[in-house]
Amino acid sequence: MGELIPSIDQLNERIIKLLLPIVGEEGLVLVECSLEAAKDRLRVILAIDKTDNHDGQSNLNVEEYSRLARYYGDVLLAEIPDLGEFSLELGSPGLGRVLRTDLELTWAVGKSVEVLFNDDRENLTGRLRGFDGESITVETDSETLTLERDELRKLRHYVEFKVKGQKKPGQRREKKQR
Repeated sequence: MGELIPSIDQLNERIIKLLLPIVGEEGLVLVECSLEAAKDRLRVILAIDKTDNHDGQSNLNVEEYSRLARYYGDVLLAEIPDLGEFSLELGSPGLGRVLRTDLELTWAVGKSVEVLFNDDRENLTGRLRGFDGESITVETDSETLTLERDELRKLRHYVEFKVKGQKKPGQRREKKQR
């Protein structure tokens, strides 16, 4: 009897289970792990971030990503040989990331998010306070809402860019005292 070939979903779960503690030891969090079948090999796509990064802008440099990509690639080769030939892409979560998976939502807890609804409700922004399989909890300036995940058209990490000296709508510029 021949060996069963693992599915992409099974391989993805094995990679996540293997890398979560390793990534955590580096003071990082695994934000994305996805696999894509290419012509001659599997593409392993990982996004990582620092655990203390609350603004969503990665503080890792190119040398760190390069070192980590080699390290994670070696670990995958040694521990999951049935991956076969693969390419590994490692990067940051990026700004405005759409939050779909539990990995992404775990990373986004405590961060600002934008909620886009399936219906005619106005989009809202707030802080993601938690989630489970069925719902998310978002804290806005005025209330805390628990929303069913199937109510959402899109949930994404929200980054507000502030330009120095730019006034907010309705805000008066402060006069400099001489």
